[in-house]
Amino acid sequence: MKLTNANFSILRKLDELGENHDVAVVQAKQHISNQNRDLKTAQEKYDAVLLTHASHTHCSSECQNEMQSGMRKLFVSLMS
Repeated sequence: MKLTNANFSILRKLDELGENHDVAVVQAKQHISNQNRDLKTAQEKYDAVLLTHASHTHCSSECQNEMQSGMRKLFVSLMS
């Protein structure tokens, strides 16, 4: 479409549609940055838990009891 030959109302509508484009782009970039930060934080927490509980030697008695209970439930479900 040639903008020089376009109707005035079409040009005005294009201006209205493009008016908030920069704001929308900045907000989308901020949203993506926040999501990436949250993902990185979650991954770090997961890695820490995985490292701590890899052998379950550093776990509390509650954790060990829960682990044994979970293993029992898994064993019973496999046997049924």
